[in-house]
Amino acid sequence: MRIKGWKQILSFTYLQTLKSKAFKAGTIIICVLIVLVCAAINILPAVFSDSDGGIFGDDGEQPEAQNVNTLYVYTENELDFQLSPIQNTAFENITKEQLETKLNEITSGDKAEMLLTVTGGRDKSYSLSFYRPENEEILSPGAAEEFSYEVTDNFTKALYLSIGVSEEDLPLAMADVSSNVMVYGGESEIQRIVGQLLPMAVSIIFYMFIMLYSQSIAQSIATEKSSRVIELLITSCRPLAIIVGKIAGTLLICITQTAIFGVVGAAAFMLTAPFGVMNAVNSGAVGEIAEAAGEAAANTDIMGEISTAVPGLFDPLSIFAIIITVILGFLFFALLAGLVGAGVSRLEDLANALQPLVLVAVAGFMLSYIPPAMNFDGGMDGIITFSYFFPISSPFALPSAILMGKIDGLQTLLAIVFLALMVFLAALLTAKVYEIIILHTGNTLKLTHMIKLARKHG
Repeated sequence: MRIKGWKQILSFTYLQTLKSKAFKAGTIIICVLIVLVCAAINILPAVFSDSDGGIFGDDGEQPEAQNVNTLYVYTENELDFQLSPIQNTAFENITKEQLETKLNEITSGDKAEMLLTVTGGRDKSYSLSFYRPENEEILSPGAAEEFSYEVTDNFTKALYLSIGVSEEDLPLAMADVSSNVMVYGGESEIQRIVGQLLPMAVSIIFYMFIMLYSQSIAQSIATEKSSRVIELLITSCRPLAIIVGKIAGTLLICITQTAIFGVVGAAAFMLTAPFGVMNAVNSGAVGEIAEAAGEAAANTDIMGEISTAVPGLFDPLSIFAIIITVILGFLFFALLAGLVGAGVSRLEDLANALQPLVLVAVAGFMLSYIPPAMNFDGGMDGIITFSYFFPISSPFALPSAILMGKIDGLQTLLAIVFLALMVFLAALLTAKVYEIIILHTGNTLKLTHMIKLARKHG
């Protein structure tokens, strides 16, 4: 068999890479970065909170612990209803003549008192303004704001009751009503942002993944060839087995490294969660975060928006299709990189020899995310569809398209089959010329020359 001995090359490549200082150093550095990122996600909110456990710069005091003893109420027009009483707080109405004097007393005073002015009414909207003491030790801004929410809520309830709304219908009358203007079949703001950023992020990740490991194959082959180690290797196995074993070994290295990163990331997140996320849950800080963000933000189903924008994220078939696409893309570029490495006689010529392949990969990478990011009016739909099937761009474009549901099952299957066909043709080219060029010395062989060799020996 022409690939007899590939398993030995696979084992040799895998073990040698695992033992190399570059692999160990790179893996350790990335693992440390992953741990720091996970720790930052969990712990930073606690680090930037104050010593009392406040979040988002709060003073950490519990507002309900500070009671407002008296609330002075001035109304521009006489109300047709009475404010609902609040426990431990006395309500006292004042006149317009008393207003300025009472405001000065409360502002500079040393009592936990507040003043409420009610303007509007009589077929107009109401406006409530609350005034608190300047000395925050007497009444903190947080406690004053919390009290204002309670009074406003009671004011609204009293208003509804005064116009005939029953107690039973109050929850319905006071229900929040939100609205959103959109085009039918269109995207929300979150979906639009995800649709622009996800293709870029995915294509960058897979570009780095594919090109990093593909170029390592070319460097390994060129190094062995320039050091004449290749001449020893071909005495025990066929030349084609060398590139097959190296590609398989490098792919296994990639899977191993990815698994390490995943385990380290999961462990780091779980270990740091009790000091951040879980601590916030246990201490009730999640409620503070929701209040700080506002009711509108608290009621927004962000995860629902994201799951709508990325429907393939939790679909096993979609994940499987993405994995197959990435593996095929890796094989396609790895086979071409292996040929580049075999066509180089000196290691110092490798960088120049790889430039055309890198430019081709960059073109595919740009094609995978620029059209989706600029497709504001749908004018680039044809280019985007083309990028799914073009072999130099499909490894970078398909994963994000599958995740976001931009491509249906039949198109996904056809794109994967076409990419597999391109990998098969690249493998045929490799099989025809690799054994010839592996011992080549002299000028670097170009791809056109390799294709001529393939035809000649076909």
